[in-house]
Amino acid sequence: MSSAPPHRSGSASGIVATARLTGQTLGAALAALCFGLAGHDGATLALALGAGFAALGSVMSFLRLAVGAPRST
Repeated sequence: MSSAPPHRSGSASGIVATARLTGQTLGAALAALCFGLAGHDGATLALALGAGFAALGSVMSFLRLAVGAPRST
């Protein structure tokens, strides 16, 4: 949010809050789905699914940094 212009900081904060709430809602829905589908093993399935999404997010973040980094010639 620090990269947003000062007069747009309210909008940037709203977008971040909306993205956070959307992620929390989808995560809760997926966890409930895992418990519904797998019963007692739902916690393990939900944890594995969460770890997979976290790994995917980490890879995407590193790729974003690697692509945006200036290259020296």
